[in-house]
Amino acid sequence: MGAEDEPMLPMVVSHVCRHWRYLALHTPALWRRISLDSRLRMWSERIARARACALDVEILPEALPITPRLGRHYLDAQTAQLYMHLVSPYLNRWRSLTIDFQHYAPYLWNATLSDCCGFGPKVQAPRLERLSLVHPNNDDTKEYTLFNGHAPLLRSATLNGIRLTWLPSLFANVTFLDYTHHGFTRGQDAEIEIFRMLRVCSRLQELRLAFPTHTRKMMRLYGSPLPAKERVHFNHLQALTIHVEGADIPSALIALVARFHYPWLRKLTLSSSVPLSTTPRTIHDYPFSPHTTPFFSRTRKFQRALPRLPSLTRLEIKHAWCRLSFVRDILAQHVPRLEKLKLHSASVDDVFLWGVGEVCRGRYRVLHNRDGMSRVDHTPLRVLEVVGGSLHGNGLIDVIRGMLSGGIMWVKEIWVRDCEAVRDDVVERAQRFGVRVRVLPDSYSLKQKGGSSGFVGMNSGVFTWTWRKAR
Repeated sequence: MGAEDEPMLPMVVSHVCRHWRYLALHTPALWRRISLDSRLRMWSERIARARACALDVEILPEALPITPRLGRHYLDAQTAQLYMHLVSPYLNRWRSLTIDFQHYAPYLWNATLSDCCGFGPKVQAPRLERLSLVHPNNDDTKEYTLFNGHAPLLRSATLNGIRLTWLPSLFANVTFLDYTHHGFTRGQDAEIEIFRMLRVCSRLQELRLAFPTHTRKMMRLYGSPLPAKERVHFNHLQALTIHVEGADIPSALIALVARFHYPWLRKLTLSSSVPLSTTPRTIHDYPFSPHTTPFFSRTRKFQRALPRLPSLTRLEIKHAWCRLSFVRDILAQHVPRLEKLKLHSASVDDVFLWGVGEVCRGRYRVLHNRDGMSRVDHTPLRVLEVVGGSLHGNGLIDVIRGMLSGGIMWVKEIWVRDCEAVRDDVVERAQRFGVRVRVLPDSYSLKQKGGSSGFVGMNSGVFTWTWRKAR
């Protein structure tokens, strides 16, 4: 376990004493992680010590040499090809391949993946389980066919800045896909490309789609549009994350969402890099428009294209997606069984919560059957979480009072994070009304006290663990 987190741990363990060294040298799994850098002789010896174990090959930014002239980590195509020549003879033993380039250099993918492309059993990866290829600054439009189309054990794929040939023999068994569109195609071409790509992955359980802002040259690949009734069926998909970095929702994303069918989707996350308060309205942000364009103006079109989600229980909305009209429409028309709602935006204030409460109260229905018996059809929110909102203590109490005066409890717990105006006294006052309010630790206190500063899911167990650790 430690060797997977720290690649130099086996070297440290083997230098403690002769007994530890004997155990380390006779434990091949300790040496399986190969984080390539300029120390090629050391990595060659570690491959030998791994014996018949499957190898975890990686090229990470922090392991790259620092160029004196540039003063930063940099790797050119020739050096990258030299690194891969060391491990390419053992390609049939690769368990994972992780390549992360955060700088620009010409022909990096061409040099790094040259030994992974070709024909014959020598370039096949029968033991490969995880694949991660990240190069956001790539400008090479070449399409790569990896491993002769043979990786039957591949289950996880993370792709950013690369075009691949999407073969069923390579990606049909993938259950986790994190795909960031390369930006070489847009509009209808991007829709067709991603549609054909996802149609191969019929066993996906978690899908992450990201559309960054790229100013790259565009390619025209497809002439005719897709048939109107063609769909992608995700019968195993449990979690879907959609991330947009630009000033508006891409038209390709809206068209794709209308073609998706996921009857068992449990969690949906909509995020953006730009907060709602940041509204670019310059010609530089919209170079193809002669006039200014409203910021994130296609949320209505996205909401109409989104199908009904009968099994969804968790919904997370971040930043620019977090508009009151959009959230109201989603709650009213798409998620009848929602249990947890997370709103991450500074635009979430007391008025915003009033609007959410009105929609949740409107979902209360009394149904009458043929025998004259009636039953209540109402699923209240179990948890409402607000992160970085503009809530005030008295305003939150007023929302709770309004909920009680209406006679319908539309939420059982309210979690608040990074809201300075909500203090512990609000928690005590809310408990008198029978509603539990939890003030979770902010990101700064988590960093100072050793807690996690990254993304924390909406699982209650995860939140309880983070809260106790911060205390």
